[in-house]
Amino acid sequence: SWAMVPMMVSQCPMPCWPSSPVPGLSCHRTNQRVCSDAGDTQRDEHIKAMEEHGRIGWQKKTDYGLRSYIELAIQRYKGIIGNCMKARALPQQKTEAWISASALNRMTGLGMPAAVKI
Repeated sequence: SWAMVPMMVSQCPMPCWPSSPVPGLSCHRTNQRVCSDAGDTQRDEHIKAMEEHGRIGWQKKTDYGLRSYIELAIQRYKGIIGNCMKARALPQQKTEAWISASALNRMTGLGMPAAVKI
């Protein structure tokens, strides 16, 4: 989000062009999405889907929330198992990762909190 950028909009080093010189660049002042000239990139397809179905509909259609589930699983892994491998050689690292993932799967299989939307 541009609200998190520390500089003010007036201090922006790049002015907002009607048609962006950089392919796929979005104009932050008008929140206008700029498509490529050919209109055949994956980003262009996503922009068209957002315009047709809305942002929430696009997120449901493309399983956008799946990324947060993956990030949560990695965060859980690092919190329980650790942030780094203990083994030095690649075959032992593969075994260590397999054992760690198996242990984490067993722990989550015993019980996960049931979240209910209120």
